[in-house]
Amino acid sequence: MSNNEVKKRGWVKNAAIIFLAVMLVLTFFSNTIMNRSLPEVAAQYTTSGSITARIRGSGTVTANEVFEVKYDRTQRVSERPVRVGDEVEIGQLLLRLTGSISEELEQAQNKLRELELALERKIIDTKWDGDLAGPARAVEAAKTNLSNAQRDLAAVNFNNAALTQAQNALTEAENALAITKDALTQAESVLAQAELSLAQANNNLSLVNVPLNSAKAVLSQRNSDLQAAQLAFINAQTTLQNAQDFLDSLLLPPSSLSPSDPIYIQAEQARNNAINDRNTAQAAVTAAQTAVNTAQAAVNTAQVPVDAAQAVVDNAQAAVNSAKLSVTAAQIPNNAAQAVVDARQADVTALQGLRNEWNAANAAVRSAQENLDQAVFNFNEASKSAGVQTSNTAIDIRELNRQISEAKEELETLQKEGGRSEITSPVAGKITSISIEVNQNTTPNEPLMTIEVTDRGYSLNINATAQQASRVNVGDQAEVDRGWWGGNLEPITATLIGIRNDPQNPATGRILHFAMSGGFESGDTLNLVLSQRTENYNIIIPRGALREDANGTFVLIVESRSSPLGNRFIAQRAEVNIIAEDDVNAAVSGALSGWDFIITRSSAPINPGDQVRLADN
Repeated sequence: MSNNEVKKRGWVKNAAIIFLAVMLVLTFFSNTIMNRSLPEVAAQYTTSGSITARIRGSGTVTANEVFEVKYDRTQRVSERPVRVGDEVEIGQLLLRLTGSISEELEQAQNKLRELELALERKIIDTKWDGDLAGPARAVEAAKTNLSNAQRDLAAVNFNNAALTQAQNALTEAENALAITKDALTQAESVLAQAELSLAQANNNLSLVNVPLNSAKAVLSQRNSDLQAAQLAFINAQTTLQNAQDFLDSLLLPPSSLSPSDPIYIQAEQARNNAINDRNTAQAAVTAAQTAVNTAQAAVNTAQVPVDAAQAVVDNAQAAVNSAKLSVTAAQIPNNAAQAVVDARQADVTALQGLRNEWNAANAAVRSAQENLDQAVFNFNEASKSAGVQTSNTAIDIRELNRQISEAKEELETLQKEGGRSEITSPVAGKITSISIEVNQNTTPNEPLMTIEVTDRGYSLNINATAQQASRVNVGDQAEVDRGWWGGNLEPITATLIGIRNDPQNPATGRILHFAMSGGFESGDTLNLVLSQRTENYNIIIPRGALREDANGTFVLIVESRSSPLGNRFIAQRAEVNIIAEDDVNAAVSGALSGWDFIITRSSAPINPGDQVRLADN
């Protein structure tokens, strides 16, 4: 056998051994390898116990009573002193109407005027004689006077709407002026306070300057003493130098002199005296310098509060300067606003003068009209005694008088029913909407504004099932969830005051009616949480175990199945109905028992029938 054949058989043997070893490993560890690839689930057994279920819902706060303000005539609005959101009381002014009356009143007035004109023309155009000639001429003269008065009235170019508009403009200008005056007053108050602070700071500065000036005086004296000591020291040094020079001239040459020599002794004595003078001068300089240093320290110490006081003064002065600038800046818009007020006041004054002229001219027209009416009345009375009642003209006049009487009665009735100058609030509450503006005409029987009657309270409705509604009682209070931003707001109270059938689903649906009070606005949407009565249930599971699809609500339970390689765990679907739930658990009924193992979470999405592996817990 060759060496090659031996090597080939050895290789085949080794390969077979390796293959068998791998297969053995895969056989023994296949269960572990497969489990590592499966979704991991956490599960727990169903339990029994009690649940305090909660009903959650949201609704809009609405007023229990809303009043619509209407008016049955057509008139122009000249003023509307209220806005949306205003609180109004009974009798408070809502709208002011112009002097122009409604269309019906205008038609009645025109009809009466035409009949009166027809009567006047009939009297004037007819040739009267005898006892009626004088009354007829009086009617004609009164008619002429009325025409002249009407012409004079027309010559006065006055528009009441222009005066109203000018008065409104004046009011707006005065409001703007009030704002600028407030700003100016505030700036002047700041300036006064700043000037007071500056005066106080200057007073404090003058107080701390007293010890500073005293310390400076001491320092000046010490400096004078120092200069005198320094001058004496210089003189001593000069004397010493002269003595030293003299001594040096004696001691150096010649060298034959003895220390006992009188000349030598004299020079040495002079030198010692010069040294003593120098030392004395030096001590005086040192003492003077010490005094100067002490005085300088006193000055420095006194300078600290002065500097601090000066800083306060500087800051106070800066505040005064800034306040003066603010006052100057505030005076500019205030002066401009005052100029506008003056201009608007001039406009109003001019228009009021025109109105006075118009009132006088209008009074003259009314007087002339009264005179004409009296003249017509006098003519009618004279015609009764003149024996002309049967003539055609007299018949026409009597008919016109009858029609005039009916027209006056109709006008008086309309004036009593309509033509109001003001509309006031019949209720107390809050205005939520307005559909009329200034200078617009009212539409008969159409809402002009709506008022929430606050005394009648507010309410909110949420939907619930019949089963949920059976576990709550009238009088229960719900929690109001405003989220994280509502912590500092006024609390809200929601009290259940009624339960009624849901019109959309009367068999199983209910509407919970709550009375609301507290910090909210009408129209706010609020979330309510109402706790039901606590009850015991046979099967309770975590809410996280609940699942939903198109076929309904279900849970996944774990079923164990045996296999040659060990147990297998399969997820199976179980249909359930939710009976009650709180924030954590849910009570259910359906295809569950007290020993089912419920999947509460999984590491990956799973479907019924999927194989899973249990978590190590």
